[in-house]
Amino acid sequence: MKSNLIPSQKIRVGIIGLSADGGWGASAHFPSLSKLPELFEITGLTASTPAKAQAAAQKYGVPFVVRQTESGWAQMASDSLR
Repeated sequence: MKSNLIPSQKIRVGIIGLSADGGWGASAHFPSLSKLPELFEITGLTASTPAKAQAAAQKYGVPFVVRQTESGWAQMASDSLR
């Protein structure tokens, strides 16, 4: 029996707390997920302030910034939040 370890579609991930200034999201989640582009697509992020979120989106090339966590994540296509 053949095992297929690579999913047919990328897993879409949103990162909560990704900051351009560093922190856990920037030092662990983003580097790990971005090293596996065949498996993961980082589709959005949020940070402690809208300005920090926008700076992180520009730095990391993430296309969607959530400014209000509760309502914003519903608008983003994501399979997982980290």
